[in-house]
Amino acid sequence: MKRKKPTGTGDVKRKRLEALIEDACVDAHDESEQAMGFYTWIEENVTFPFSAQVIGESVMVMSVDLDEEGEALEATCRRKGRDHRVALEEVVWEGEGPVGAEHIEAYKLWKTGKW
Repeated sequence: MKRKKPTGTGDVKRKRLEALIEDACVDAHDESEQAMGFYTWIEENVTFPFSAQVIGESVMVMSVDLDEEGEALEATCRRKGRDHRVALEEVVWEGEGPVGAEHIEAYKLWKTGKW
């Protein structure tokens, strides 16, 4: 995805997320390679499992993986003993989130294409 200039007021958190995006995509040549960079990076920096919500339902996020096309990340979420795969962008948490949550936040910002 091409980088877009932020229109905000220079928010420190946003700048941090943008720096993380740059770090995850540093050697990537296309969207698939960027997604792979995020996958590797999230696997190394986020502590699984963690509790979250998907469409208002409580789940445990067990892991993250690439989708079938290799261009986006999916979370494996466990609810009532069953595993479901959802787009990582659909996962939300209250408060600070899991260890390494800012890496997932950076991925979500990257997916919007507005960074």
